[in-house]
Amino acid sequence: MILQDAREPDKILKAVQKKKADIKKDFLEVGDYLLDNGYAIERKDNDLLSSIMSHRIFEQLNNLCNYEHPILAFNVENIWKMFYYSHSRFVHKQYLGVITTLIIKYPNLKLMPYLGEDQFVELLVSLDKKIGDDSKSERPSPMQRKGKNINIKKENALCAIDGVSVAKAKKLLECFGSVKNIANSSEDELLMVDKIGKKLAENIIKTLN
Repeated sequence: MILQDAREPDKILKAVQKKKADIKKDFLEVGDYLLDNGYAIERKDNDLLSSIMSHRIFEQLNNLCNYEHPILAFNVENIWKMFYYSHSRFVHKQYLGVITTLIIKYPNLKLMPYLGEDQFVELLVSLDKKIGDDSKSERPSPMQRKGKNINIKKENALCAIDGVSVAKAKKLLECFGSVKNIANSSEDELLMVDKIGKKLAENIIKTLN
C-alpha cells in the first residue's frame, strides 16, 4: 500500500496505478510517500536546491526521521540546470556539503537518487512490492509534524480535520487568528476563506464543536 501526498503530481499516481500497485492520495503532514512497515519518502525534484539554501530540508528530515525507515529521494537528471539557474557560484559546494551532512547527521536516513519521474515510479513500485512480500507487513500510518512553535501546533490541530491541508490551515489561521475563533465562526464566514467549500466548512464546524 502506498499513500501519496495530495500535493504530489497526479501523473506519478497514474503511472503507479498502471503498474497495478495499490496507491491512494491523502493529505500527509510528513513525507510525500508512505509505504508499509514505516517506510517514508520525502521526494525532491526542482525544489531540491531551494530547500537546501533555505535550510527547510532539515526541518522536513527531522520530522521524516520519526519514521522507522526514512528515505530522501532526489532527482539528479538535470541537476546541472538547477546549479546554473541558482545564480550562486557556490551552490554546488552547498549541495555537496548538505549531502555529506545528511550522511553524518541522519545515520538512519537512506538517500535515493533517481533519473526522472519514470525511474522514481519504478523504484517506488519495486520498493512497495519488496515490502509487501513480508507476511508481517503493516499499513502506513501518517504522522503529524513535530511542533517547534505554537503556530505549527495550531496548524497540526486543524490538519487533524479531514480535508484540511497545511495550506488551508495556514489560511484559516491567517483569517481568524486562532483555533478558538475558527470553532466559533459560522459556515458563511468559513466559506469566505479561499478554497474552503461548503462540505469542508460543515466538516470543520462539526469537528471543532
